[in-house]
Amino acid sequence: KALLMLTTAGIKRDESVPILAVVQDIILEYKTTFSQQVKFSVHIDSHVCLKGSETEIRNILHTLIINACEANSNNGEVTIKAQQADGKIKIEVIDQGEGLNEFIKEQLFQPHISTKPEGAGMGLYIAQRVARLHYQGEITLKNREPTNGAIATVSLKQKAEK
Repeated sequence: KALLMLTTAGIKRDESVPILAVVQDIILEYKTTFSQQVKFSVHIDSHVCLKGSETEIRNILHTLIINACEANSNNGEVTIKAQQADGKIKIEVIDQGEGLNEFIKEQLFQPHISTKPEGAGMGLYIAQRVARLHYQGEITLKNREPTNGAIATVSLKQKAEK
């Protein structure tokens, strides 16, 4: 917790961050870095923006999108949706993987918990901490019903204009 506080201290959170541009950038990065083929379906209006730190928002979305890509089999699809309402932005990242393991589902936001062989188990923990600490937000994960896959949802509060 101390490290997280230290690394987020002094960051300016007054940028207008375009969610679509950030998501498109993460997708481009994924396509040029990873060999696994994933189809992306993005449903985000270009006007959806969040006031905050682009680095922090990018890190939160990067964690959710890359986790979804890794959960999919080759040629699976990741759907990303965003909507803005009631002073919040809600972003959903939906994969077609096997879904969440019931045994580990309740522990996913704790440090050093991972189902990946090379995973450090810090991505969701840090993303959740930053969302809560600086955006009065929350990340939830649940299995898709009745199909396979999982839905990761992050809700972030829109800061009032000064």
